[in-house]
Amino acid sequence: MLKSCPRVLFPMIVLLILAGCTAHRAGIINADLAGKPAKFEVGNVSNLTGETFDVDVCQMYREALQIALNDANLLSVGGDGEAVILNTSIIEYKKGSAFKRWVMPGWGTTVFAVRVDLKDVTGTKDLGYVEARRTVGFGGLLTVEAWKTIVTNIARDVVKELQAKIGNTPV
Repeated sequence: MLKSCPRVLFPMIVLLILAGCTAHRAGIINADLAGKPAKFEVGNVSNLTGETFDVDVCQMYREALQIALNDANLLSVGGDGEAVILNTSIIEYKKGSAFKRWVMPGWGTTVFAVRVDLKDVTGTKDLGYVEARRTVGFGGLLTVEAWKTIVTNIARDVVKELQAKIGNTPV
């Protein structure tokens, strides 16, 4: 029994050191996109957390959203006057720590949450909003740069919600 114990424990320990656990949710609320063009423009990105960070999380998110929209062929180029404007409020961001997550799951959690307001091209009519939140609560080496990847994943979540609403296939 004791001789087989290292064979079982060693792979489990390696898996815990390397792996990570994330949770996410995203949803689109009250979106009236009927008859609207299937193109989106990244509008304002605001930090509503009340905190300042050592990275420009607004710019990171703006770039990630532009890439996700472009990859899905939903990015409006050249201000064609038909796009739905996406104004984002960053409502929660915690950079977290992979080391802390590895030492004690839940400690050092990385969190990113946004609310994306959908506006018509004039910016006056509300068309709905998308909310998305992700967390990385435990893990080791593979979660070292979770503070970066979580921003990219949230942008992809937002685009997937938009695609589902307009009847386009997800990324």
